[in-house]
Order: sequence, then C-alpha cells, then structure tokens
Amino acid sequence: MLPMKLAAESHQHIETFLRAHLGAPSLQLPHIIIHIGVFAGFITTALKVGAMTVGRHVLLAPRLVRRDAAGRPTVPGWLIVHESVHLVQYQQQGMTRFLFSYFGGYWRGLRRCGRMDAAARLAAYLAIDEESAAREAEVAYQLWRANIRESDEGHERRAATEEQM
Repeated sequence: MLPMKLAAESHQHIETFLRAHLGAPSLQLPHIIIHIGVFAGFITTALKVGAMTVGRHVLLAPRLVRRDAAGRPTVPGWLIVHESVHLVQYQQQGMTRFLFSYFGGYWRGLRRCGRMDAAARLAAYLAIDEESAAREAEVAYQLWRANIRESDEGHERRAATEEQM
C-alpha cells in the first residue's frame, strides 16, 4: 500500500491540539507520511510496537487501522497525537540529537534496572523522556477531545474519534 497523508481536517485538528498542549501557538506541524502496508507491518511486528516515527514518516501496525463508512482508512486520534509529538521532537532537536537522547534514555533505564529481561526493557522504554512526553500528550488529547464533544452537544458538527487519511 502506498504511503498516505492525514486528511487536511485531521491534520489541522492535531496541529490545533499540539499548539495548545505544547504552548507553541506558531507550531507548524509538517505533513505526516503514514505507512500501513506490508513493510510497516513487518517493522512494527518485528519491534513489537503499534507505531514508530522516523522523521516525518509514521509506520503503523496494520491492525490499528480501521475503515470508515466511505472505506477510507482511519487511525485512533490519540495514536496520531503520540506520533506527532515525536515528529515535533525530531523537528526541534534534529534527527541525530533526538536519536541520541531517545536511545540514551533507554540505555540509562536498562542500566538502572541492572538486567535485560522483558520487565526491565518495558521499564526502560517507559522512562524515556520523549516517550513520557508523547504519553502525556495522549492523555491531554483525550481530555481535550472530551471537552470538544461536551461543547459541541446540540450542534451538528461532532469531533471525530479517529483521524482520517
């Protein structure tokens, strides 16, 4: 399957949230290139992850992609927010600094645990600063979405729960 971009409305929606969440009113979220095909499935399965961001490219596990009534692929908004935070981190730090910080944080977490078993690897992953920031954004996004839905009650337009590609 060919790479896709978020629908313009979904892109704007995520960008609006990130501007507020990150306190960056001039944030310009670059176009995110989403991969959901065989290659993305292979990589996400091999690494045992749901998604992975490399620069502007997001590899998504095909199992996380749904289709809307029109047959267009959709992805949970919280997941796009999580990966978009990594995209912004790449943008702010540059790829080299981002990767050194990310993998350095993982390595420090493993050393603190003093072992390499599954529990230690998970603890090290959860301790990575970049992942903590992305998870925090996920939670904030879900609260933000709930507030949008509440304020939209009685109106025709409802915030979607998934982002379209």
